[in-house]
Amino acid sequence: MTKTLNTNILFEPITINTNRYKEVSNTLLNNKTYLANDFKKFDYNNKNIWNNLPSTYNLYLHCLYDIHYLNILYDNSSNEKYLRQAKEILESWLKYDKSKISQKNQFIWSDHAVSKRTLSVLHFLLRNNKKHQKIYEGIFINQLEDLLAKQGKWLSKKANYSEGNHGLMIDTALLALGFYKQNNSWIKLATQRINNRAKQDFTNLGTHLENSPDYHVLVMNHYFKIKDFLDSLDLKNLLDKSTYNLIKQLPNYLVHIIMPNRYLPRIGDSENTLITNNYGNKNFQYILSEGLSGEKPISKSLYDKDAGIFTYRSSWKKDDLKNSLWWAIKSGAKNSVHKQEDDLSFMIYAFNNEIFSDAGKYNYDSKSIFRQYAVSPQGHNVVSIKNKNYYVSQNLEHIEHLKLKKKTARYIWLSAKNNAYKQTSIFRDFIFLKPNTFIIIDRIKSRNKNLYSQHFLLGPNMEIIDHSTTHFHAVSKDKKIGVQLNQYTDIQNVDFYRAHNGTGKGYIFEKFENKTPIDYIEFLKENNTTTYLTSIQLNNSYYKNKIEVIKLKKNILKLLINNENFMFNLENLTL
Repeated sequence: MTKTLNTNILFEPITINTNRYKEVSNTLLNNKTYLANDFKKFDYNNKNIWNNLPSTYNLYLHCLYDIHYLNILYDNSSNEKYLRQAKEILESWLKYDKSKISQKNQFIWSDHAVSKRTLSVLHFLLRNNKKHQKIYEGIFINQLEDLLAKQGKWLSKKANYSEGNHGLMIDTALLALGFYKQNNSWIKLATQRINNRAKQDFTNLGTHLENSPDYHVLVMNHYFKIKDFLDSLDLKNLLDKSTYNLIKQLPNYLVHIIMPNRYLPRIGDSENTLITNNYGNKNFQYILSEGLSGEKPISKSLYDKDAGIFTYRSSWKKDDLKNSLWWAIKSGAKNSVHKQEDDLSFMIYAFNNEIFSDAGKYNYDSKSIFRQYAVSPQGHNVVSIKNKNYYVSQNLEHIEHLKLKKKTARYIWLSAKNNAYKQTSIFRDFIFLKPNTFIIIDRIKSRNKNLYSQHFLLGPNMEIIDHSTTHFHAVSKDKKIGVQLNQYTDIQNVDFYRAHNGTGKGYIFEKFENKTPIDYIEFLKENNTTTYLTSIQLNNSYYKNKIEVIKLKKNILKLLINNENFMFNLENLTL
């Protein structure tokens, strides 16, 4: 297929916000690394630059993201200095790649680095024109062409292929390189893999199975770019009809997972990502335009059993969009990619405030205390064996997918079970009584005596104003919303933290390696078998529910709220 590539249609490995152009330019022209927004800077003059950076920085360095930043800066200015700087960095990298020490660097020939480096180098080569012949000449260009040929072979090998979004990175790079090198076998292989990924990596509702809203967006953008790339070359027939149908469906998940402030929740390896693109989806257009255009969503909830997630929004009326109640709960997964130990955890948002948070990801350095905390049960609103992990990647089959037990006009009842701890079962029933009350029943049974912790991460703008062993009252800084957290079973001890640097507790991570202090609460019990009965009530002038009676006897939960009786028959507690 002899199709001509140009930089307008070629996939970009990374982009720059226009308001960052000056910052990126100054950094790179001063011979410092940029790599990503708000990353630490390192000196390219350091002879060990290619070998000694922390893990995520090392990966991004070998993706040659800085080369593509320089490509973009050149496009914006037509100034040759950016291409000269790119050539210097490339020559340094090529020299390092041939050295013996490079063979010990695990990041150079990783799927992520090879894929993104291929695109960065392709973009650099496609900016070659008569004005810059002194840059694009001689052995340097031959070395880059040889590198691309070597990387194409690497990307096409089955042994190097990855599942999930990393596989899609490989496919995207191989597809572009196939057209550049006019290698039909690479083009065919890449599109076959892309179609297979579309069949394997999503639920029937179009939710990406990597357990993270951020990665759903990342993969969705990859598919949009693949579609646009092939459409621009008049080769849309290379994608299956089912793949095209999936691409249209992908924004639907975002309609429900997005919080009223338009940020994605920090579920799995996600951070505070603001969504500003409606992706051609009329429901999303309605949300982003605050009801001025598009179509109002019909459903207030999304239950995706295969993804193990349920989300709820109280109203889609345009006057309520910012202040509406939103919550989500998660348990179980189809795979462990970007999966944290967040089973049975929830987040709650209302009246412009995150009321109960999730830690996020911090970074990808497994040695970091804050990363360890973020991915552990302690970084989520769950009950766990105190300070113990249950190693989700090894025990995925022991974690039950979220069940929707019952949904009525008055309440929503969900439940799940976590058997991932050795010889211990944790059951959670999560009941939402409209408009403002949550009842959580945590029942634990074990062959061993353990210290259990039911822990909660308050939102960054929530402040505790009153507390006891069984009661916490917090109010948002803007005074728009309060929350009452009550315990109805005996609690042996309660701890709460703020900004605890030894454990990470008392922090959430809204951006990469960015720590935000929050109030963190732990209710502690020690026994073999135990139960927590907990209520969460949001309070302001809008919410009126009042719990008058709450009793749990054997497996029967009885409630009296505003003179209305409720009864829930829970499943038997079995190990």
